[in-house]
Amino acid sequence: MTPRLNPLPLAAALCLMSTVPSVWAAANPVRGGTLYDTNCMACHGPAESPTNARSLNTRNTPSVLQSAITANRGGMGVFSSTLSAADQADIAAFLGNAPTALSFASTPVGSSSAKQTLTVRTGRVALSNITVSTSAEFTRQGGTCGSTLAANSACTVDVLFQPTQAGQRSGTLSLVHSGIPDGVSVGLSGTATAVAVPTLTLNATSLDFGNQTLNQSSASRSVTASNSGTAALSFSSLAVSGAAAADYTTAGTCSTSVALQPAQSCTVELTFRPSAVGSRSATLQLASNASNGTGSVALSGNGQQAPAPVVSLSPSSLDFGNQVVGTSSANRNITLSNTGNAALSITGIAASGAFGVNHACGSSLPAGGSCTLQVSFTPTGAGAASGAITVTSDAAGSPQRVSLSGTGTLSSPTLVWSPATTSLAFGEATVGAASAMKTLTLSNQGPGDATLASLALSGTHASDYRVDASSTCAQGLALPANSTCTVKLSFTPSAAGARDAALTVSSNGSNPGTIALGGRGGGGRA
Repeated sequence: MTPRLNPLPLAAALCLMSTVPSVWAAANPVRGGTLYDTNCMACHGPAESPTNARSLNTRNTPSVLQSAITANRGGMGVFSSTLSAADQADIAAFLGNAPTALSFASTPVGSSSAKQTLTVRTGRVALSNITVSTSAEFTRQGGTCGSTLAANSACTVDVLFQPTQAGQRSGTLSLVHSGIPDGVSVGLSGTATAVAVPTLTLNATSLDFGNQTLNQSSASRSVTASNSGTAALSFSSLAVSGAAAADYTTAGTCSTSVALQPAQSCTVELTFRPSAVGSRSATLQLASNASNGTGSVALSGNGQQAPAPVVSLSPSSLDFGNQVVGTSSANRNITLSNTGNAALSITGIAASGAFGVNHACGSSLPAGGSCTLQVSFTPTGAGAASGAITVTSDAAGSPQRVSLSGTGTLSSPTLVWSPATTSLAFGEATVGAASAMKTLTLSNQGPGDATLASLALSGTHASDYRVDASSTCAQGLALPANSTCTVKLSFTPSAAGARDAALTVSSNGSNPGTIALGGRGGGGRA
């Protein structure tokens, strides 16, 4: 049974309007204001200054209003069929809490608004067990409300808006107490504005300078830095770091002294000057106040030696053996090769002593090219003779030399190829497969025995050729006058294309001419 309270003398002429009962939930002071305006204001006036101040006894205490309706005090019984318990709670919440909703001014994301205050008032009945809670992005921040509030009193709840996302944000403040156990729901709303921040955007995350000659600067490469944010971007440093940082230099329009406004851009120009051979890596770092942190660009390049020619002479020495004084030996060949990566400029090729040289090398030899030097021995007296072939050029270590030796004799056996030849062609053979055997015949024309000192293969691709063990000519053989022996050779190309070499025979007599060996690798390795 509802406790009997002092009557609230509401005017019998109160205008009555039917309402739709609400579903029972936390009291809604906004809806309570609409119900008050519709059902009560004609007799009691605006809630802020009601004609009958005693109507305020229902603040936050719907049981007082219910008691008056049940007892039909001042004709209030007419509301028994039009104002539900939820309606009465909403009206009590409207009268007891001001404002009925809290709206916050625009607040940047991540910051706090100015506080808004909800005032909680009581009527004739004190409140106890008061609790206040707020939803996300809204925070209670002080106020005077505790866990109880005396009758005919007021206290405050201060609330802050602390948005975490931009846009319209809403929430609720829940006020629970003994007067309305199911609580009062006060709407909270505010507009969160995005914080203006700079954002760094780079048009590249890596730059590869490729191969670059040692201690020479590359062409400039650039990185464009843009401010795609909404606030000015200021660089605090533009630096290159890493093991090879000193090989890279920077320039351009990006600067620590000039800020980039939104939508503006600048460039960092970089050049690469390698100080060592091999891979040279570093990192360009653009530190700033950008919201997305420091920008990085990986830098890479490869230092290499400057293009240069390299002279190779094969064989590195020639021994002509015995040669009759006043006669010329058969030509012996030396291969001059440029194994570098730049053209070789030849300024001179000369023979010294009793030796002579002929060639068609010209004044320049391209990278990877070769030519033949034909050397002969013409002794002017008996006894040992020495000399050299000298090649003067722009290659490192110039001049390069091949040592020459021979012995002048009054008589000496003479070795010749029979039939006379200066070359042996193997044609094309499959790479990795041996060709058919080729045979050369060596003849001693006398006088006397000729002792073979060596059968040597020389030249760029000498390893592709082999003197077969079945040859009758061999090192140490004493070949009698008017006798012959054979040299059997095979060709096994290790790569496709022309594969040239030379065969040279040395003895104690007059030696035969150098045999130019030629073959070509083709097809694939079986």
